[in-house]
Amino acid sequence: MSGVFERQGIKINRTASLAKVLTKYGFEELKVLLDKKSANGNSGNDDLNSSQTIPVDAEGRAEFFSRIRKVLEDLGPTYVKFGQTLSTREDLFPPELIFEFKKLQDRVPYEDFDVHKKFEEELGLPFEEIFESLEPIPFASASIAQVYKGVLKNKKPIILKVRRPGIQKVVQGDLLLLKDIVVFLHNYYPSVREINLLHVFEAFENNLYQELSFKNELKNIQQFAQNFKDIPEVLNMEAYADLSTYEILCLTSM
Repeated sequence: MSGVFERQGIKINRTASLAKVLTKYGFEELKVLLDKKSANGNSGNDDLNSSQTIPVDAEGRAEFFSRIRKVLEDLGPTYVKFGQTLSTREDLFPPELIFEFKKLQDRVPYEDFDVHKKFEEELGLPFEEIFESLEPIPFASASIAQVYKGVLKNKKPIILKVRRPGIQKVVQGDLLLLKDIVVFLHNYYPSVREINLLHVFEAFENNLYQELSFKNELKNIQQFAQNFKDIPEVLNMEAYADLSTYEILCLTSM
């Protein structure tokens, strides 16, 4: 039961951010209907009035879809990733909206946290006994993880992929709320039911949870290396299983 209350608390915090962003970009009526549904559990088919329907003229449609893209950008990485997923579905959405989805980029500033401490907590090994050096600034930074260059004590160059602190709760809250939004749109918009957006979301949700675990990525890298070990034209990346966990992945630097 405590898990249920925790998930609700996480979702409530993200709902406040959603309401603020929807209002900022002129989707007040959608916010009102979401608030109404949240308050009374309504899942009927009340219609939005004409001010929230998709404009007919080209300029109006472009502006409307641009605002949708800006909402996703402001809501953060999980929503940006969902928009990127939708950008590949040209069979489901109008070209103008696909154009906006394709503008979405997973641009996340790096987070300054103690990578040495996180490594030691995860592996139970003294950092200085494993690494000769590790660059303090990540050379890549995305929504789930940051990637660092380093050198092991045996002089082998490696890259260390480290999951951002607290990212699982952020993603969990985003997915709980995003599912509510998709279900809401499914209930209110026949066009959304026709494209089966709920199915698209469920596939996205499963993939994102898979991405949270570096154990899955480690397994895929090992399987790829096994499959192509006898093909000299394929340069395989080596994964250090004994230096990898659910939140850390250590790989040979290519």
